[in-house]
Amino acid sequence: MNIHGERLLLEQYACGEFDKQTRQQIDAHITHCKECSAFITQISGERDTFLEKHPFASFDRAHAPVVGLPWYKTLMNSFMKPTLVPVYATLLIAVIIVPLVLREYGTKTSVVQFKGKTPITFQYQRDGVTKDGSPAEHYRAGDQIQIIFSTIEKKQVSLLSIDSKGTVSFYHPDNGSQYCSVATPAGADQQFPGSIVLDDSKGYELVIALFADKPLKTVETEKWIDSLYKENNDPVKINSLLKKSSEGIAASVSTVLLTKE
Repeated sequence: MNIHGERLLLEQYACGEFDKQTRQQIDAHITHCKECSAFITQISGERDTFLEKHPFASFDRAHAPVVGLPWYKTLMNSFMKPTLVPVYATLLIAVIIVPLVLREYGTKTSVVQFKGKTPITFQYQRDGVTKDGSPAEHYRAGDQIQIIFSTIEKKQVSLLSIDSKGTVSFYHPDNGSQYCSVATPAGADQQFPGSIVLDDSKGYELVIALFADKPLKTVETEKWIDSLYKENNDPVKINSLLKKSSEGIAASVSTVLLTKE
């Protein structure tokens, strides 16, 4: 094949029009021929410069027929704009997160959870009938309260309550123990091994669940809750204080504020 000086042949080579065998022959030639090699470099550079200014896509757009999208695709394209992502995020918060927060903290009789987010719920027994409890209901003397809790790791759990008169009651079944907490495994919907019967005092009773990494001593725990009552003199105020600060003798705290009629 005569290659030297054949500009059309070299242009076709630069455009990649030949098969592997022909390209190998031209490769072998331009390796030793400076003139043909320089020509290929020149036309390749001109082609690259032209494509930068006039990419193939611009020709496609210029000659492609204009076809309108179906209405539903146009609508979807409008919804999928990146600039709308913050709007969607705000709507998600408004629709899902805000109602949950309001339900959790909307009233002073709500269940309080913080620092560890260990949830507690409860059941109550009245006249031999057991029902799921709600802080929104009113309770009376003789109602037996059973606390149910969940933890994601092993904990020492202590349950106590304080009423409007400042009376502190421990749920621990072993009254003779120096400790007021029990070791519990990780798990959901665990019943604390002990319940409490509400007395005839009116007003509020604040049930407090303490979750610690080591056993809690009864004396120290009672001093802690007594000091809170002396400073605030009201279970509702103590509940608000625990919402704002989790400092105390436990790693995490959850409360339920009950209303007694």
